[in-house]
Amino acid sequence: MAKRVFNETQEYRKWETIPLGIFDVEEWYAGEAVSLFNLTKGECYGRPLFIYEPGLGVSIWYNWSDTNQWGSVKWKKYLQKHMGFFNREEIEYRKACAQIMETVRIPKFPTDFIKLHKLTLRMWPMLAFSNTSGNQVEIDKSDLTRRAYEIRASTDRVSYAASEAMHHMAAEALPEKYKQHKDFLTYKEIVSGKIPSMEEVEKRKRGYVYFEGKLHVIGLVETGELFSYNNVVLLEDKVFPKKEFTGSVAYKGKVKGIVQKLQDMNDFKKDFTGKILVASMTTPDYLAQMKQSAAFITDEGGITCHAAIVARELKKPCIIGTKIATKVLKDGDLVEVDADRGIVRKL
Repeated sequence: MAKRVFNETQEYRKWETIPLGIFDVEEWYAGEAVSLFNLTKGECYGRPLFIYEPGLGVSIWYNWSDTNQWGSVKWKKYLQKHMGFFNREEIEYRKACAQIMETVRIPKFPTDFIKLHKLTLRMWPMLAFSNTSGNQVEIDKSDLTRRAYEIRASTDRVSYAASEAMHHMAAEALPEKYKQHKDFLTYKEIVSGKIPSMEEVEKRKRGYVYFEGKLHVIGLVETGELFSYNNVVLLEDKVFPKKEFTGSVAYKGKVKGIVQKLQDMNDFKKDFTGKILVASMTTPDYLAQMKQSAAFITDEGGITCHAAIVARELKKPCIIGTKIATKVLKDGDLVEVDADRGIVRKL
């Protein structure tokens, strides 16, 4: 067996669950474990754990036992201490964003696929900083937090635009029988054209783990063994049936309606007109359904998340960060979304 990564227990907590391809996962990990690490000379980084489950998407977990990682106050202290670094990085970040938006207009494979990959890795450190610091804008009125929020809000769709263009190029470039399986191929496989067998692709579709920069195509038993061997513990909040629960207000308002959950690709076929959209979190792929819906409730996210930004644009009641909405609510439930107070009630 490979060398053990951790000798002491490491507690991981889930950040969010979203639809991602393997090459998206690779970019996310490299952006924080390599790009961010190198820029801050090892003082700040993320080494997220990714778990893909069929029908649910990819859940992203962070090691909260490591104080240098995502969500740590150390990140903010680092920025406060190195404002010159923050200023320079904002300039480089906005340059990368502009190049991405120019490139996605008429992208060509493989040149622009490779270019977008490199630009995404370049923008990731500031994207990570703006996410963590910007999310505190309602309770922290410092200039740093305000700027982080503005950076995140003004460039929200850039990383999604890059990913969407890369997915489109991958589908166009791959052999016909692999087009619908692009989410289960690595960056190198797509660029090189050295595609694994369909048998290997089908294995990945049944579940995989991306741990410490390595793809593990394994089942539940093997996953448990991998985590046990490396002293990894996944911490999840226990969920009990509730008539009422709370979250953070992203946009105020109060509305009653029927729940319609959006958790996987099959749910996109549902009619969301006038319904209460409930999701783990949202991405630009959900925009059509969000426009139809009367309000949004999410498990994950902070004030700079996609759901919060779209709610403010559409002026629709939105409660984010409930942690349990998708577990407590089911399609057809009648609920009241009290986004004036951040309360969801089952009626």
